[in-house]
Amino acid sequence: MEEIEKLSKGKVSNTNIYMSVQDRWLDKTDSAYMKIFTKEQWAAYLKTGAAKQQKARAKRRGDK
Repeated sequence: MEEIEKLSKGKVSNTNIYMSVQDRWLDKTDSAYMKIFTKEQWAAYLKTGAAKQQKARAKRRGDK
């Protein structure tokens, strides 16, 4: 939230910058979940929509 607030206070209007900050933190969250979840829990998490979100973030980054 601090990063978003700094961008907001700095009058940044480019939404791509906000998305990149959000994507970076969501990637870190997924990484933390992967460390603590069992394989079954991770698979269930991905089925809740997380896999689709990961693909969307990868697409925005330009990953293949």
